[in-house]
Amino acid sequence: MNESTKLAIIGLSKAGKTSIYRRCFERHNLKDIEQTPPTIMIAQNLINLGHISKGISIWDFGGQKTFRDAYLLNPDYFSHTKIILFVVDILANGDFSEEKEYFSSIIKIFEDLKIERNLEKPKIFVFLHKCDPDKKNKNNEQIAKSIIEMSQIFGSEVPYFMTSIYDDSACRSLNNILFFSLPEEIINQVFMREFFDDIKKVISEKIKETPQLQITEVSKVFGDLLGRKLHDLWINAPLEKIEEVESKSLKSIITVSEKDHNYFKMRCPYYNIEKKCSEEDCIIVHGFIAGILTSLNLSKRSLNIKRIEENGDCYFIF
Repeated sequence: MNESTKLAIIGLSKAGKTSIYRRCFERHNLKDIEQTPPTIMIAQNLINLGHISKGISIWDFGGQKTFRDAYLLNPDYFSHTKIILFVVDILANGDFSEEKEYFSSIIKIFEDLKIERNLEKPKIFVFLHKCDPDKKNKNNEQIAKSIIEMSQIFGSEVPYFMTSIYDDSACRSLNNILFFSLPEEIINQVFMREFFDDIKKVISEKIKETPQLQITEVSKVFGDLLGRKLHDLWINAPLEKIEEVESKSLKSIITVSEKDHNYFKMRCPYYNIEKKCSEEDCIIVHGFIAGILTSLNLSKRSLNIKRIEENGDCYFIF
């Protein structure tokens, strides 16, 4: 299994952090979740997602003041966090001063880790939790106030999700976060040889005697559509803790993933045994990659796709 991604769930006591984890990853029923005890200090769970070969290390930080005071003194608990989920209980009270002080302390730790250890800051998301189906229309004022208060800490760019364990909103939101936080896994999932073979047949029918520019645009459209379809399938997939991920039957054609430099190197799938691929093949692949990246909110990367020849092979760098 690949190196795990660290996801930290942070919020005050009784905000619903552990209930979100148990509902979405362990598939507990609501009756069991209601009996969830408070988290002692920090609970760590390593999970495997069924729809990718990626380990997710879930760190559930206890929200009681005694535990907060202890782990806030040790930045090591927060190092190498890739995703941080702040959970706000919108029903707790009308005063968010405690959350603001707590969350600001966490943000300061990550800023210090960036300066002192050159560690990348995590992606931040906020769950406005306990927006239960029977109460959504009754708490608009409290929801609006929580967004205003939280924006003073996180700014306006951090995504907010209205969530509940009494519908699928919490689990769908988690799926959405993981989809856009793990682009390297999505890229590897999409770029399977069988996908390219099938898509080329369809595109080739559409681009007969078509100018080169139109071939690129048609390929981009197909790539974007496939990426969006994959997102729909992903977002509807159940999150659950499983013991083992089955090996994939399809083999990815991405031969080198240079994550230190945050880019991918992919051998052209149509580089045949005669050591050459046609110009049309490469135009299709280039457009298809650009469409996929655009669908993953990686438009900037899609503008920097390069085709190179190396050691007699044809590669795309993106």
